[in-house]
Amino acid sequence: MSSMKYLLIIDVDGTINLMGQKFDITKVPTIPPMENAREILEKFKQSGSKIVYLTGRSEKDLKIVTANWLHEHGFPDPESIVFFQPRHGPWTWKSYLAFKQMEVDELRRQNPGFVPVVVDDSEDILACLQKIGVEVFKVRQPDDWLEFQQKYMHGAPVAQLDDFLGSSSNR
Repeated sequence: MSSMKYLLIIDVDGTINLMGQKFDITKVPTIPPMENAREILEKFKQSGSKIVYLTGRSEKDLKIVTANWLHEHGFPDPESIVFFQPRHGPWTWKSYLAFKQMEVDELRRQNPGFVPVVVDDSEDILACLQKIGVEVFKVRQPDDWLEFQQKYMHGAPVAQLDDFLGSSSNR
């Protein structure tokens, strides 16, 4: 495993769940998790990295539902869950980009000694953060999590069920 300690700043919708690019509040409690995300984040947590979930969800409307969903699906306990706040203004794409940039900058300052890496499904968010010198990684499908693990952790990748089925049928 890597000796590098990361501050993993993880988007929720479309990154660790299967919401996709169009947010639908009615799907929030029942949206399935993205395969590989939980297991890989758990490995990072066990190796001493910190996890923060940074979401455009409204704290007022979705704080409890979000925390319950993370717990029910076995995601590692985070350092915090940061929600979009009224102080960021009305939710627009521009205010969302500013929110992500401001919060990532604050998290970097609060966590010296940890290398921040933002994991998100939005190319716009990642491009904005990359411009301010933040390490970024795009995830939109389960295999992206395996690539993330390969890039940032020098350990055995999460085994896939097919790997076990394939190896047992070859015997």
